[in-house]
Amino acid sequence: MTLVYIFIYFSSILVFSNILYTSLEIYFSEEKEVELKRYSNYISRDIEANGYLHNGSGELKDDLDNISDIYNIRVMVLDYQGSVIYDTQRVENNKLLVNEEIVKALSDKESIKYVQDVVNVFTPISNKTGAVDGVVIVSSSLKDIYAMITVIQDIIFNLLIIIGIIVAILYIYFTGVFVKPLHELLKAIKNISKGHLDEKVDIKKNDEFAELGKAFNQMTDRLYDIDQSRSEFVSNVSHELKTPLSSIKVLTESLLLQDNVPEELYKEFLNDINNEIDRQTAIINDLLTLVRLDEKEKVLNITKLNLNELVEKILKRLQPLAENRNIDLIFETNRQVEADIDEMKITLAISNLIENGIKYNRDRGKVIVTLDAGHDEAFITVTDTGIGIPEDHFDKLFQRFYRVDKTRDRATGGTGLGLSIAHRSILLHKGSISLDSEEGIGTRFYVTIPLRRQKV
Repeated sequence: MTLVYIFIYFSSILVFSNILYTSLEIYFSEEKEVELKRYSNYISRDIEANGYLHNGSGELKDDLDNISDIYNIRVMVLDYQGSVIYDTQRVENNKLLVNEEIVKALSDKESIKYVQDVVNVFTPISNKTGAVDGVVIVSSSLKDIYAMITVIQDIIFNLLIIIGIIVAILYIYFTGVFVKPLHELLKAIKNISKGHLDEKVDIKKNDEFAELGKAFNQMTDRLYDIDQSRSEFVSNVSHELKTPLSSIKVLTESLLLQDNVPEELYKEFLNDINNEIDRQTAIINDLLTLVRLDEKEKVLNITKLNLNELVEKILKRLQPLAENRNIDLIFETNRQVEADIDEMKITLAISNLIENGIKYNRDRGKVIVTLDAGHDEAFITVTDTGIGIPEDHFDKLFQRFYRVDKTRDRATGGTGLGLSIAHRSILLHKGSISLDSEEGIGTRFYVTIPLRRQKV
């Protein structure tokens, strides 16, 4: 813990030092910009007032050289065609200069441009009628400013280092004196960890020991919740499997208890029975998928695949489902992305996310799938324009059989297992999944998958 605090402190010093350097750089750079604007506007007005652009430039050169020497700046004056009338450094004289900033200045717009450590201000020279006769370019190096900032940064950094060392020494000393009771607390925790999960650590103080005790109690509460969750899962499985069977039984008995049942009614009831069988089959298949995904020794069939092609195949397969409700499936990507993945499991994850986006969308809505990649990870987002999910459901959404609205989910034919399958498939790839949603606006799922499979 002490090492962590020391690491945090010195990391904070580095961050503070960088923030200080950046803040000072911004401040002095802005001050330099204001200063150069003032010089540039003064020169522009002086040139126009004395008619230097029209009456010769001999006197202009002397004035500009004096200003350049006094304020340590470089001044260039261009005519309305962009030709350099005079450069105080004698480098660009009589040359034609054309760039974006000069064009803006000739359009009566002042602008600023940084080139490495030099700041340049471009100011139009406007006559009494408002027409632009030329451009003044005032430049100044920021090297002196950067040098001064570095000195200030070094002084503060060294001071903080000295203070940090003193604090660290004092902290280590007092930690050794006051944290001896920690060993007794650890001994008690070991006894509890042998199996008495319903016991709690007695918290009497309000210090680090109390925090540790709270953390341990939270752990035991979590284990209890997991046990309860398993019991609830068994109950949910029983209910989900029993519901189609009950419907089939009711429909069958209705047919058996009636005489001279019309053929149309037979077909209607048999169609309902077939739908319930399909629903039960889907539940069983999803449960079997989850069981396979939960196997601790599960071996992934990893191959290097093109994720662009994989997503396009999934969208093509789900296109008929989207067309039934006039929903647009849109795929956005700027690059080809290849990753080491188990094709079947990632297909399950992405398919379930897109299918959910279709099911819980509005007619004539959209489902947008985007694919991008960084140095080590692929990023997949699935965005829909559906009804959205309340924020208080986010932390439970990936639980098995969890439904935000049970009536709505049954109406769309969902089993409540799709997001659990997607979540587990992505975790097996050492990836992550999260979401943002707003009721009435839509939902967006964020999936991150490592591009390369790490060898264990």
